[in-house]
Amino acid sequence: MRIASLLSLLPRSTSRAAPVSILIAALLVAACGGDGSLRSPDLPPLRLIGIGQLACTYPNGGSSIAVGQTANCQVVGGCTFRRVNEDGSTSQVVGACPDDLTFSSNRPNVAPVDADTGVVTGVSPGTTDITAGSGDVESNPVTVTVNNACGEDFAVTPAATTLISGPTTGTSQLFTAIVTFSDGTTLDVSTSGNTAWASSNESVVTFSSNQATAVPGLSAQASATATATYSGNVCTGGTLTDTAAITVNPSQIGGGASGICIETVPPAGVFTGCRADTGACLTPGEAIELAAGETRQLQIRGRFDNGEECNITSDTTLSIGAGGEGIATVDELGVLTGVGAGDTAVNAEFDGITASRPVEVVVNQVLGRNSLQVFARSGFQETDTITLADAQNLKFACVGANDLVSTGLGDGSRQPRGFLKAFAFAARCDSTALDEDGNCTAVPAPPDGEDPPAEPLEPSPEAFLAQALPQNVSNLPPKSTEPGSDPLDDGIHWESVAGYWAVNPATEEFECIQEASNPSANAGDLYVEGERVIALDEGGMPIEPEADGETGEVDLGALQANGVVYSDALVRVGFNCVTATYENPENPAETVTNGMTVLVLPVTNDILFDGSNDGNALCESLAPLFGSESLLGLVEVTNVLSSVTSSLSPLLEGLDPVTGTLDGLVTTLLNGLELITEPLIDLLDGILIDPVVDPLACQLTNAVDGLLGLLTGNPSIPQECSDFGGDVPAP
Repeated sequence: MRIASLLSLLPRSTSRAAPVSILIAALLVAACGGDGSLRSPDLPPLRLIGIGQLACTYPNGGSSIAVGQTANCQVVGGCTFRRVNEDGSTSQVVGACPDDLTFSSNRPNVAPVDADTGVVTGVSPGTTDITAGSGDVESNPVTVTVNNACGEDFAVTPAATTLISGPTTGTSQLFTAIVTFSDGTTLDVSTSGNTAWASSNESVVTFSSNQATAVPGLSAQASATATATYSGNVCTGGTLTDTAAITVNPSQIGGGASGICIETVPPAGVFTGCRADTGACLTPGEAIELAAGETRQLQIRGRFDNGEECNITSDTTLSIGAGGEGIATVDELGVLTGVGAGDTAVNAEFDGITASRPVEVVVNQVLGRNSLQVFARSGFQETDTITLADAQNLKFACVGANDLVSTGLGDGSRQPRGFLKAFAFAARCDSTALDEDGNCTAVPAPPDGEDPPAEPLEPSPEAFLAQALPQNVSNLPPKSTEPGSDPLDDGIHWESVAGYWAVNPATEEFECIQEASNPSANAGDLYVEGERVIALDEGGMPIEPEADGETGEVDLGALQANGVVYSDALVRVGFNCVTATYENPENPAETVTNGMTVLVLPVTNDILFDGSNDGNALCESLAPLFGSESLLGLVEVTNVLSSVTSSLSPLLEGLDPVTGTLDGLVTTLLNGLELITEPLIDLLDGILIDPVVDPLACQLTNAVDGLLGLLTGNPSIPQECSDFGGDVPAP
């Protein structure tokens, strides 16, 4: 050993004794082998030859993670090094692992791992091997299993409600239970077999499924707690629970029959449970008018003598007046249906009190070109109301493919939980109310608070759109349930094609401007009893019908619910024209078609943006271009959107989201989009339009730039559109 020579290099000053001792210690450590023996600095350094076993810790002390959860993987034990001894022999020593170890996952589409920290994140069901390495040395793998997303949170709404205990009948409330999964998606499990509902005081409130009903005959205010327990796929392996407070007030209908309001939705707004009384019945003596084959949704509002009112539709006994069976029918859900021409009445009985309202069924109602509007709006429910005028401005929906079918890529199991509902609302008019273009018209109503004009106003299509009481025809039942009848013959036909809804310059008619590719989203076209949901096979995938044995054609969506827009993979991109064709119930030969545009974005946008952009800005930029008839009719818009979709079509056909890797899909998207960016902007710059339309071109440029930026991860700064001749804010 050369300890003496090392010491001879050190200064002799006693005042520097402490630094000298520290340096000696450092040199000794550097000269030691892994076993503590001294080594010559001339010998080769230790060489890493082995990495200890990896071990992972999982949430809740488990042995796997779910989609959206993380595990922490680290090296346990030390690393093995090869040492060259003084005599030239070699030996192995175990010591602390080097700082430059990096972690990797062999299937990052199942679970990527942070290279520095070893944190593994589940992104799709399956398994992956995690390793740690440095240079060409790698640890033995540890297998991480990723399961379907599991339930982490559970919420019941409303959190509090008030019910009425009448002398012989109690009002009721439907509760909703929503599970939030580890991947951030949600599922309504209100009526699931995995959800149990209970009342803390059954002498006050009882439950039937998710419906709470007050016990009648109470003499004093009482309370109960509703508890929902979800025992499905829960992350902790146990159950999830949430509660709601219920107050029951003893009361009775005030004012006799005038305290029971039989109203249609619209114009009445939908509400549930009880609330402060909003006033007298809406037009109680006015006949409910509908055509043969047409339906109206009734809402029965009970006004009680304690100052509250409740939705008592499900608590009343509904019937048609004597002799009116051939004129109209009404079911227990309050759906009134016209059968044949004539006058009758609908009756509602609650707590021994019966109220009636006239019903008039008319014939010779026709469809106008403006009688149908197809639209989509976030949060819109089947029972919500909307005017046709408002619906025509909701012609665009922008969704990620993972919003249409949630979870699953590669060979992992897939469980759809999200989907887009498209709605079709229709209204008819008398044949004498059609204008020369075939539109239904109505006389405009005077502004609120103003007297009618001296000269009668001319009927207009715009007044019809604003005033008509449209019917939700999104999910019509089959015309016949007899054996051998066609289950798709239900008066509404849904379809989705690659393209968008606009005016065709050649025909000047609104229609699907179709592109030569497969749609990135399909639209269901089969009535589903009670609700519109995705039909799944045993593997949890959307069911598609078999191809016709003779023609080979497949009616896409024929086995899915009417108006449900869905996809079969996570990675899709492109414009889709979703249309509905509605038949006149009186004359099936008379139909009207309307549509909307759905842009499907790939799941990769979340990765490209690291979750910082959810596409809302893009949707807001594009929506105005689809939301008004004047903009939809512009040839410039049609040309630009045609260029967008035509350029994206080859990309759509080239993607293989089921078997391809995520990295490959991203590369395919980026390479293709680079080729179309410049021609699109050149096309916009080359449009010769007047100053009135310049703000639209500005908006459109920003929208296309936004689309390309979202897909490529290179967002552009939007132009200030007010500089282009109009007061139009930048999207």
